[in-house]
Amino acid sequence: MQIERMPSNYAAYSPDYPTIVITGQSEEEVRRLFAEAVEIYEDEERIERQQAVKGEVHR
Repeated sequence: MQIERMPSNYAAYSPDYPTIVITGQSEEEVRRLFAEAVEIYEDEERIERQQAVKGEVHR
């Protein structure tokens, strides 16, 4: 995860999770929010894999 200090906030992103970009008022906040977003992302990926195995993915 990369964290950048912006003029009015912080931003976090990672090449490992290209769809996740987080902003917040502090470095601590973006770390917490990024961890939550990764958890959601991985849960969704797991669900999609399970559905694909069952032939249930509808995109």
